[in-house]
Amino acid sequence: MSERILNRLRDDHRNINGLLRILGRQLAGIRRGDRPDYRLMYDIVHYLTYYPDRFHHPFEDVMFARLIRRRPEFATLVDGIEKEHQQIATEGCKLRVLIGEIIDGLVVPRDALLQAGAAYVNTYRVHMQTEEDELFDALADSFQPADWMVLTSVFYWQPDPVFSGEASREYHHLRDCISAEGAGTWPWNDIDSHTCAVCSDA
Repeated sequence: MSERILNRLRDDHRNINGLLRILGRQLAGIRRGDRPDYRLMYDIVHYLTYYPDRFHHPFEDVMFARLIRRRPEFATLVDGIEKEHQQIATEGCKLRVLIGEIIDGLVVPRDALLQAGAAYVNTYRVHMQTEEDELFDALADSFQPADWMVLTSVFYWQPDPVFSGEASREYHHLRDCISAEGAGTWPWNDIDSHTCAVCSDA
């Protein structure tokens, strides 16, 4: 079970990194003077502020809090990670609002969008790398089977609306753009959208 859960978290990170890569390409286009696909940018940030912020990060917070009970030496690092989860959510909402205003025809300073976008992408990437480098192995080494059972029993993990077997209609455009961009290896058929990808052993 531990391997399945950690692999799910790593898959989420891979998918998020792919989306950040696409978002970064759009931001680079703005710097060059190109007109970006603002709808694509909005869909990416909308997804990131919906699914990871509501499911992936809260699950990590519960998991890391349990890690501290077994490994108190990780308390400072975990505190920083939890604050970064809040920072990522705040920066994502700010970026989503800016892009939404542009789509609605409002004037948004170019530098404001670029700064908000770069901060979001950079913070997110460094954050995920820290989790994988500093915490995931500690979880595998420190948790007993009972720990993983508790985690899966106290947390409801909704199927991913983009990267599960059946994408939400709301994100069909984003999924089509992901396929066209080729920004990563996207596991369309690897996850059963009708089961919990964290706790199911099926």
